[in-house]
Amino acid sequence: MVDDALAFHREIRSQPVWKQIPEVTKPAILDAPADSETDPELVYREFREQILPYHYGNVHPRNWGWVNGQ
Repeated sequence: MVDDALAFHREIRSQPVWKQIPEVTKPAILDAPADSETDPELVYREFREQILPYHYGNVHPRNWGWVNGQ
């Protein structure tokens, strides 16, 4: 995970500022987390594949003035 986090920040400049979430990915993001124990490696793999690529953009150096409201 640490290596992935470092790579994410090291490579962020070469990535688009923002990517739209594909329709096929939205259900995985909107579903509630599992109530039972889940393999941590599976959870992390799902995070890497279905959540991390679609960040808000406010971590990107070319993101100028986008403020997320809550």
